[in-house]
Amino acid sequence: MQIKRCTTLMTVVLAGTVQMVGAADDADKLGKTVTQVGAEIEGNADGSIPRYTGGLTKKDAPPGFDPKSGRWVDPYAAEKPVLSITAQNLAQYQDKLSEATRELIKRFPESFRVNVYPTHRAMGYPDRFNELTKANVGRCQMVENGLSLKGCFGGVPFPFPKNGMEVMWNNTTAPKPGHYSMISQGMYVDANGTPIQCAVQDTLVDSPYHDLKSSLAEYESGGQRYFRAMVKQLAPARIAGDGNMLTYTTDPVAFKNQFYQYQQGNRRVRVSPEAQYDFPTTVSGGAAFYDEIGLFLGKMDRYDWKLVGKKEMYIPYNTQRTLYTKMEDLTSAGSGRHPNPDLIRWELHRVWVVEATLKAGERHASPKRRYYIDEDNYGAGMMDSWDKAGKLHKLVTQLPFMAYDLGTPVGTATLTYDLSTSVYYLNTQFAEPNHGIFPRDTVFTASTWSPEGLARRSAR
Repeated sequence: MQIKRCTTLMTVVLAGTVQMVGAADDADKLGKTVTQVGAEIEGNADGSIPRYTGGLTKKDAPPGFDPKSGRWVDPYAAEKPVLSITAQNLAQYQDKLSEATRELIKRFPESFRVNVYPTHRAMGYPDRFNELTKANVGRCQMVENGLSLKGCFGGVPFPFPKNGMEVMWNNTTAPKPGHYSMISQGMYVDANGTPIQCAVQDTLVDSPYHDLKSSLAEYESGGQRYFRAMVKQLAPARIAGDGNMLTYTTDPVAFKNQFYQYQQGNRRVRVSPEAQYDFPTTVSGGAAFYDEIGLFLGKMDRYDWKLVGKKEMYIPYNTQRTLYTKMEDLTSAGSGRHPNPDLIRWELHRVWVVEATLKAGERHASPKRRYYIDEDNYGAGMMDSWDKAGKLHKLVTQLPFMAYDLGTPVGTATLTYDLSTSVYYLNTQFAEPNHGIFPRDTVFTASTWSPEGLARRSAR
């Protein structure tokens, strides 16, 4: 019996040692044989995906860029498409387009196309972020059946993802400025192609997970809040003065995600437990779900997640031209029934493919989803979804760009096309001169992130 116990103990110790050595070997690969976030350094065989050289930095800022403006001048504005994928040549390129993207081309053969531009692997990261990504290797773990993280902070949680949930955690915690405010508008377009300004919003965002001045110990002791947002509605008049506050954690089992809403009409803050999963977001007119923000946001408990592999796909990328355009320009093609294809830049990138299938006994309006997550920036990519009848339901795309002066990608905007109703919704657009993203060096005070803080800020 004693010999058996000793043998078992030795097996456990040896397994732990092998795991530690493997993690150390993987961490050593970062920045050497793979990029700092675990992507392939080399380009593809024909050069249409170039070699990764580090991403844009301050020195790459185009003429006219003002770091206080809240806007980032498009460094590739002068480029022309190298390819346009239309209904006529769709068969030639369909293996690199998602099913929902192909459906849009088929549905609007005369007016919708995918304009493909030269690929720029523009996304880069601060040195501290890269250090934290390396520290996460071996230290960062999924617990509670993958629903929570432990030992993860600052960088990519899993730069060598081994399953679908690890890829989705990388997407959920995708890099962003740690603290910022934002003035933006939301745009809803009905089935007739009529654009509606559904919101003008003043938003505060804290991402304690990405506070590079903090530490793992401070992050975990503070409730593992990876994303907090407080939205004050400025327009239209019917919702002006309303507000909502969302808090998401990387341990939603121990620290529940929290949702509050303030209504100007009754001057009360109420808890909004329904503001998650497939519940429609506040101003989207039913077009977008809470768990579609950023491709996925929230708890992963309703799906089984399968990592299919990696492939080359056309996805929206370096998308300033979409974000800084006027609403009427974005709806100026196809009688407004789809976004103007000349204002969406697509590029060829390598993506992780993850399929989400609804678990038995669970409920969701999209029982099947397929995600395409960029290897260079886990906050970039797209998602196709299917409804309960097995029909294509939605195309959800992220609209990322590189904040070259900050050294980090930005992906605040999500464009959702509902194929079942033919409406679409862009949650973040910077159409007016005072619109923009304004980074901060300091954390918003703790009292800000409270029901009382929401009421104070939202009241007219």
